[in-house]
Amino acid sequence: MMKKCLKLAIVFLFSLTSNFIFAQYYLDGLRYSQQTFGGTARVQGLGGAGVAIGGDLTNSMINPAGLGFNRKSEISFTPSLGFNNSNSDYFIYPENNAGSTRDSRFNFNVGSLGVIFSKARSGISSNYGGSFAISVNRINNFNSSITYRGVNDSTQLVDALLQEAGGTPWDVFDQQGEDGFFDYLGLTYATYLIGPDYFADPQNFNEYTTPIAPPQVFPTLQQENILTRGAHYEWNFSYGGNFDDRIYYGVGLGIQTLNYTREREYQETVDDRESPFRSLVFLDQLDQSGLGVNLKAGIIIRATDRIRLGFNAVTPTWMRITENFEEELFTSWNNITVLDGFNDDGSEILTLLTDRNAASTYDEIYFNLRTPSRLSAGIAYFFGKNGFITADVEYVNYSGITLNNPRFSIDGFDAGFNFDGDNEIINDIYSSVVNLKTGAEFRSGIFRFRGGFAYYGDPYQADDRLGNNVFNYTGGVGLRKSNFYADFALVAESFTNTVRPYTFFDENSGAFTNPTASINQSRVRALFSFGFFY
Repeated sequence: MMKKCLKLAIVFLFSLTSNFIFAQYYLDGLRYSQQTFGGTARVQGLGGAGVAIGGDLTNSMINPAGLGFNRKSEISFTPSLGFNNSNSDYFIYPENNAGSTRDSRFNFNVGSLGVIFSKARSGISSNYGGSFAISVNRINNFNSSITYRGVNDSTQLVDALLQEAGGTPWDVFDQQGEDGFFDYLGLTYATYLIGPDYFADPQNFNEYTTPIAPPQVFPTLQQENILTRGAHYEWNFSYGGNFDDRIYYGVGLGIQTLNYTREREYQETVDDRESPFRSLVFLDQLDQSGLGVNLKAGIIIRATDRIRLGFNAVTPTWMRITENFEEELFTSWNNITVLDGFNDDGSEILTLLTDRNAASTYDEIYFNLRTPSRLSAGIAYFFGKNGFITADVEYVNYSGITLNNPRFSIDGFDAGFNFDGDNEIINDIYSSVVNLKTGAEFRSGIFRFRGGFAYYGDPYQADDRLGNNVFNYTGGVGLRKSNFYADFALVAESFTNTVRPYTFFDENSGAFTNPTASINQSRVRALFSFGFFY
């Protein structure tokens, strides 16, 4: 009973912390639920604060009521340059830094694009007309490159593999070899990282051993590179109206599209000819694409000539995600001989280990994801025609993320698993957050000068966080004429997260050992917006 409880604890810890072993769909749910502020350079220069500000294409996304301020139709285009940097510190134990590594990635993208069709006021009605906008805005950036490395003389990946495989009958993995389909542990079995322990428990046939010598004898160089690409966009079809220049109202339909690719390469190497083991290289690639829909509605009240109050609500986004996943494992040995079973007459079967590899390709699947709703409120104070200051507050409850209905893409049949465990983890480890955004604009003739700040709360409620708070510092300048405008903005984003290649329970100390890479990430994006009134 004690051993069973220990294994359940290991499984749970793996699902929360390990880079391998589990699909970790609860992380996918969070990735597509978190959003960074997007839109034109004007709004991004204000730290993304715009719920109480109107007259911008970005209002089609953050508060459609702001479209009621537009008096002219316009076309807007915002190209963007992204610079993504990471600095990783790899800790074998919290007090032991095994090494620091820097990495970076650059990309060009379209931050915002759209058109506003504005209808001017007519007659003596209190309905002052409104504007309809079609826009596409980038709401998440998945481009990054992370590398960490360090020498570990305490644990190695195979320690975790042995604990995870323990209790699984040998013939489960033997059958995988006959079928030519391997799961993660099956790959390690096929490449001899783990194998049957014929002498430990010959009656149950479910205990494992490894030819790899302990890292205390041959220290192991551990290294991983995680490369991600892709983006999350939202298409908005929104209308904003104006009633008596006092109340502005709006509704919108949002259609989200996403593409995400993650390529990982994890290596362990022993640089010693006396070691039976040389190296392992574990490769995997995850490709996900998705389509989703949401609704939004907002209002802006001109309380006085100087004060505006804004409110916006966005329903959950209902998405369908399509996924392809494949993985491959290479192992290299120093020509050692291992016991590989027994013949019918009891004689030993010996196998010479040199280089081995095995690969898995999983069937394409799709599944449903519901991201949480979002509630926003904003206030703006205007200094006449000299500028304004504004602030937004946004509430998001990430424990409301829901995954369901995994199906094979080829025929729509049940994929053979469910999301009960992921949804339970979502409920246990995610929390609600309050995001803050604030900005100011100073006007001097045709010129505009802007600055802002945005804070995104940590979605994890656990003390041992996998995520962290995100801070954004913004600035920008602009030029506005009667028939066109041009804006420039810089956004600097910084946050810290962690990556753990595996989790190992040390029975001697009675505690989990988690080699951890602490990753400080910084992103800088430069945006240029160009707009024309007609």
